[in-house]
Order: sequence, then C-alpha cells, then structure tokens
Amino acid sequence: MICYPNAKINLGLKVLSRRTDGFHNISSFFAPIPLCDILEVQIDNSLKKNRITYSGLSFVDTKNDLIIKVYNLLKQDFKLPFVRVHLHKNIPLGSGLGGGSSNAVSMLLLLNKLFDLKLTKLQLIQYAQQIGSDCTFFLFNQFSHVLGRGEQIQPIDYRLNGYHIVIIKPHLHCSSAKIFTHHKLKKNTQHLDFFDYNWEKGIPNIKNDLEPTTLSLYPELKDIKKYLLSLAPEFVSMTGSGSAFYALFKHKIQLENPFDAWLWQSNIK
Repeated sequence: MICYPNAKINLGLKVLSRRTDGFHNISSFFAPIPLCDILEVQIDNSLKKNRITYSGLSFVDTKNDLIIKVYNLLKQDFKLPFVRVHLHKNIPLGSGLGGGSSNAVSMLLLLNKLFDLKLTKLQLIQYAQQIGSDCTFFLFNQFSHVLGRGEQIQPIDYRLNGYHIVIIKPHLHCSSAKIFTHHKLKKNTQHLDFFDYNWEKGIPNIKNDLEPTTLSLYPELKDIKKYLLSLAPEFVSMTGSGSAFYALFKHKIQLENPFDAWLWQSNIK
C-alpha cells in the first residue's frame, strides 16, 4: 500500500500558557498543503524484524522516527506481522511543516487498513494523541482551529484554494524545545477566533508568537523573510517554530533562490 502524507502550515500561532506536563497550550489555524512525502508499507512473511528504508531528503534521527513508534504502539494491542516500509521524504525536517506527524498518521491509517484492525475514528484519535502533538490534525486534514498542545481540533469550512504558495527552508534545524524554552509568555493572551477576521477579503495579518523568538535565536532567517516580503505576497509567515517561511500569492510568480536553501512552490487546489 502506498500513500502520500501531506504537509501543513500555520496561519497565526498564539502561545497561551505553559502546561504542567511541560508542553504549552497554543491556539493556531492549521491548513493542509499539497507538499507530500511518499510512504509504502508491505507485508513480508520472510522478515524476522521490520525493514525500514528511506530516500529523498536527509534525516536527522531515523531511530526515533514516529512511523516506528506507531507500529510499536499498535503491536502492544494487536498481533502484527513484520512489515517492509519505505519512506521517501520531500517534506524537510525541522521546518514546522509537520512532516513527521503526517508520516505517523499515514502509517497508522495504512496499518489499520492493511491488517483490517477496524479502529474507529475515536480509537485512531487516541493513538494519534499518544504519538505526537500535531498528529491528530492529520486525521482531519482540513483547515482547522487547533488548541491545547495541538491535539484539540476544530475543523472549519474554509480553504486556501486559489492561492500560490512559496516555501523557503534553509539548511538549518530549529529546535522546538529550545524555542519554547526561550519564548517569553505574554500576559492575558487570548486564543484565536476564526470569526474575528474577514477571511473573504484575504488572509488576515495574524502573527506567529514564536517568530520573534526563533528569529532572535537564528538571525539568518531574517533575510529569508525579508526576501519573501520583497515579492509583495498576500501573506508571509514562519510556520510552527520554524525554520521554514512561506508566502501566499494570488498567482504564480517568477522567483530566484538567492539562498543556499530548500525552496518549493505550488498552487493550492
């Protein structure tokens, strides 16, 4: 079985408070985008252990890959044979694009289908919440208001259809833990409300609270944002805790890549 785990972007991100479990409560809008990895899972009865191979963009730590965590979680509850897995990475790591979480949820859905586990939507959500903060979103995979540490999802009937997106990510891995540790919480920060903005007039200018912290820790990112702003986009922002920046346009544009960086662009359909 083959599937295509897609990335996401954040439109605005508010850091509301620090939780007792060490995470932070956030409020953000997540939107799926058509940048995809490729995940293939096959049953191979000759295997004496799982065989996982990778291609595409380089990895930071394959031993802690979330797709392995998914298999191990299900293995605790079901008798699963070993599988042959290949993951081709197009979504860069350490970018804030949610590639690892998307891979994990796709693995969960593939195993559920491959072995006919008959997991309900509620059970899938419960597994996703054990895997990672952003994972639950990819079970819905539509424009959503995201709360809590990322596990509370409120789907919204809104799409970014018609926009052209440009993403630039330098060869730089931003540590989310480091960024949240250095981020200074603001008093009385209110969660985002979709209905506070007139989305029919375009993307509202919603800020990412983590962006100033990330830029202070990784100042080389400032040039990327400055370049994207020079292209006169409808909206530009860092996604998640970085290091990727994206810009939304109403039409495809001609652009250069003046940085030693990964660049991707596409229409959103």
